[in-house]
Amino acid sequence: MAHPRKHSRLITVGGQVFRWHVDINEDSADEKILSVYPDEDPNGARLAMTLNNHTIPPSLVRRLILVGMRLGYVPHDRAKSRIIQKAEHVSEILHDYPRVILHNGVEYTWTPESRGGLHIKVRRSDSPQGQLLATFATLKPDQLNERFVSQAIDAALREGWRPADLGLDCHWLDAVWTQCCSP
Repeated sequence: MAHPRKHSRLITVGGQVFRWHVDINEDSADEKILSVYPDEDPNGARLAMTLNNHTIPPSLVRRLILVGMRLGYVPHDRAKSRIIQKAEHVSEILHDYPRVILHNGVEYTWTPESRGGLHIKVRRSDSPQGQLLATFATLKPDQLNERFVSQAIDAALREGWRPADLGLDCHWLDAVWTQCCSP
């Protein structure tokens, strides 16, 4: 059976054009099903995941495709259709992806990490082998924003974090600061 084209959108990832659309789960109005398939092959493999109360920007669709391909999704092989369900893969698509922040004229890359509780890891973009900054305490999802990361960078620099220095162990931001500094 061919995939629907009506009410779908196009996205290009790795030079390949995909078509994607969102369906509402008939059993649960809060649940959306995001489906992706190759545009030029109406019978190609489907990649899907279920989302609860999430907006679905193209960046999320792109992350779904990239994670799906890493997990073995082959767009032109219908036998290689995938439904992303494992919590760590869903978390990687929704939360655990690198982001960039410009702080006081310096670009940093920060990544939330949900394994073992919710933490952030920060590196200076022009010094990816420099000292890593990590939060010690488990964070709340609403702390995953640029304002919080900017405050964390300032606090870590005051504590002696040296993001451009190579070969240093990770700098762990004080847990007390992390708990008291919320958005």
